[in-house]
Amino acid sequence: MKLRSQNTSNLSVVYGWLILLIWPFGMLLLAMRNFGSKQYRFFIMLFFAFYGFTFIIKNPGVDSFRHKEQFEEVAKQPISELYTILNDFIYLRGEDLDVYAPLANFIVSRFTDNSAYVFALHALVFGFFYLKCIAFLYDEFKGKINQNSMLFLIMFITLFSIHQINAVRYYTAMWIWIYGALMLLSTKNLKYITYCLVASLVHFGITPATAVLLIFYFLGPRNNIYIPLVFISFIIGNFFPLDVFVKLGSSINATAERRAESYTNLDIQAERTEGIRQTAWFIQLRGGVLHNYLLFALAYVRYKGKEFKWDIKQEYLFSFLMLYLSFVNLVINVASLGGRMQFIFWIMTAYFFYRFFQLNSTKEMKFIAIAGVFPILLWAAVEFRINTEFTNVLAVVGNPFLLLLDNTDVSLYDIIFKK
Repeated sequence: MKLRSQNTSNLSVVYGWLILLIWPFGMLLLAMRNFGSKQYRFFIMLFFAFYGFTFIIKNPGVDSFRHKEQFEEVAKQPISELYTILNDFIYLRGEDLDVYAPLANFIVSRFTDNSAYVFALHALVFGFFYLKCIAFLYDEFKGKINQNSMLFLIMFITLFSIHQINAVRYYTAMWIWIYGALMLLSTKNLKYITYCLVASLVHFGITPATAVLLIFYFLGPRNNIYIPLVFISFIIGNFFPLDVFVKLGSSINATAERRAESYTNLDIQAERTEGIRQTAWFIQLRGGVLHNYLLFALAYVRYKGKEFKWDIKQEYLFSFLMLYLSFVNLVINVASLGGRMQFIFWIMTAYFFYRFFQLNSTKEMKFIAIAGVFPILLWAAVEFRINTEFTNVLAVVGNPFLLLLDNTDVSLYDIIFKK
């Protein structure tokens, strides 16, 4: 019986490779259907690499265009460029305070000057940790997910998916950080802070979140402090002196000081605000609607807390969210930093409610999930629209053999939305 099971497993792997080679997107759909199997999760990883290889970069205004230019510049440099990259990182002299992207550019550029390969690597690294986080949620309850929890699993997955390799440094760092935080908060084992520290090598801007996580780890769950702190932070957040961040940056080095100044410069903030105002109304509203919904839902379940089942881990998660929310409220007006820290709050809150509804499947709480349908699906719909600009039509209908003939620059946006 064991031998037969092993043969069946080997056969499924062979079929998996065949489907992947013929139609990678079809393999993705099949793997999603069989997510409980680690073999199929591996095929999802391979699809991510295929997606990254076909990633479309045409708009000079997007982050990935700048990353592509940086790769092409590094490809022209001699091998001694490695010394420059490491030296700039060690002595904090570079334009950025992290090392992942320059190192990835250098390594791939020794083999090819085709930027498609470095984006395949980016998608693989991003996808590895993104998938580990999703698997963490799925495996915690052995794949038995009720209807209400499914909504928050969808939220967790669709908030910042694979197309975010457009801004690869931060979002890769974020998913590495999320995995480390999930493990640390679940096991209370400090060794998992290593993931959060490694995330700073991918994007230094994730570091403040690690500081908050460490504070929570050592102070522990103290709702008698954190909940009042949340209320205070809502009030003083709008008056928090932004020059504090400039002073902190200057204590590190000149590069950090320049970054802090760019985050807190009022003219730059006004320019970014004006840019947001020029976008469609639903893009402007989606973040605020989602954030306010999560705040309401957290307040409600806490107020009615005695009526529901809370295990020790759920209490621990709620306490962390209170401390972290206080921090978010203090930095929310700091351009880039505030939004990035808020994104982490959303993801961790999605996990909180995923667990909450797994523990509480009562009809009395169903209205909380129903209220979340609009803000969650609105965010997901806008993300899908953004995703179409970067998703090559070959990633959906093509295969590796077609890439040998032509890696077209036709996006899903060109097919679906362009008139």
